[in-house]
Amino acid sequence: MAIFCGKRSSVAAISAASDFKKKCLIDGGSLFTNESVWTPDHVEELVVYFAENLDDGKEGFLEKLKKQLADASPQAKILASEMMWMMLVCPSNIGAKASRIKIEQIFEFSGQQFSKSINPETYAKYLNDEVLGGIGSAGTAYTTGPWRELCYFIRFTEKFLSLPQEERDALLDDYQKFSLWLEQLPENEKRQLRHMLLYLFFPEFHERIFGNTDRKEILTRCTDITSAQFNKLKTREADQRLYKLRQKFENEFKTNELDYYDTEPLRNLWKGDIKKPQVSEPKGGYSTMSMTSELLTTSLNQILYGPPGTGKTYSTINKALEIIDPKFLAENKDNRTALKTRFDSLVSANRIAFVTFHQSFSYEDFVEGIKASTSENNQVSYDVEDGIFKSLCERASSSVGGVVAADSFDEAVKRLQEECEVADERIEMKTVRGKIFEIDFSGGTTFKVFPRSTESTDPKYVASIANVRKLYLTGSKDGIYN
Repeated sequence: MAIFCGKRSSVAAISAASDFKKKCLIDGGSLFTNESVWTPDHVEELVVYFAENLDDGKEGFLEKLKKQLADASPQAKILASEMMWMMLVCPSNIGAKASRIKIEQIFEFSGQQFSKSINPETYAKYLNDEVLGGIGSAGTAYTTGPWRELCYFIRFTEKFLSLPQEERDALLDDYQKFSLWLEQLPENEKRQLRHMLLYLFFPEFHERIFGNTDRKEILTRCTDITSAQFNKLKTREADQRLYKLRQKFENEFKTNELDYYDTEPLRNLWKGDIKKPQVSEPKGGYSTMSMTSELLTTSLNQILYGPPGTGKTYSTINKALEIIDPKFLAENKDNRTALKTRFDSLVSANRIAFVTFHQSFSYEDFVEGIKASTSENNQVSYDVEDGIFKSLCERASSSVGGVVAADSFDEAVKRLQEECEVADERIEMKTVRGKIFEIDFSGGTTFKVFPRSTESTDPKYVASIANVRKLYLTGSKDGIYN
């Protein structure tokens, strides 16, 4: 079960979320007061005054929210504060104290003093550090653009409270039905709150992974799915794959206390740390096909062939290390666990790509393919997206001195990808000379770049991440075409 969170504990948050479901989503009451707050009428006020009355001004989120809700009823403002409470239960990169302050400020828009309106028992139960301390990190866009998540929450509540109680009970009792029902909501595929609700309501079936980038990274590193294939999945389908992966790991490691962030062995399986746990591997019964040294020197492309069970996959590890780290292979040739661990660390570091050529794996997945996309003015364009092999080649070509590291650069790109994925608009940036441009990312290995200083109606350019990495590391434009 995903209730286990490594160094953190989700027990108090999950318990509080259970109370929230009953008091607010079923009974239509309130988490903080004895009033009827979670009602269709009060939600409709938030739709009118906030969701359909967005403020593009430069003021902060709370300042704009206060103005937007100025004419709303006190109950609607309390509803907004309880929605904010739910939005702040999961993120671990905000902090309990900051979360409490924000919740209290919104509550006091109602004209009531928070400390006098909330009884001590309620405060101790739902606003303590354990509940608001966070379960997992939210992406940058979650903290910088909370209005998007609040709009999603309002639309969710509007539709959910319109259902008969029996239907609401049924949805909150079945994670598959609930997940499928969410798909009717605008922005459902992009919103991190969607993942948070599913984790808090159904922790047995969902991971504490709230950013789409990490979900993608885990599935592409720990299963045979490619980046291009992940981009075509619905979030619900990605959930199902993560659940099956957890079942596999629980069976393999004989425990359900597994977490992708804080503890081994899962953290190393996708984070790419060198120090990895011992990995069990089938032993014995191998009759490895051998190749002469003359054959090995004729081509860099090597094929190990033979019937199933003759040791092709087993021998691949030695062959890969023979090319990349022959010294380590020579020093540990009789230590199979060390060789497997070193091989896995090189896979995690993107030095090796291990690919299974199953029936659905195409040339486009391996080398490159064309992906259709639609611009804001509904014009269809086609972008070339690199496959696994080409991405590996470009990463190698952008290395410095034979070292393919650039960890800080890759981490920054990962954060930028995540921010682009959840943003409703293109992200604005500036060149070193102050020229403004916008970027967009829709998966794959390229960013779309939109310069401001152009007369074109759809000024789109494609920037290869591998080329940007090469330019960043070497400062040279040689061989860079975009």
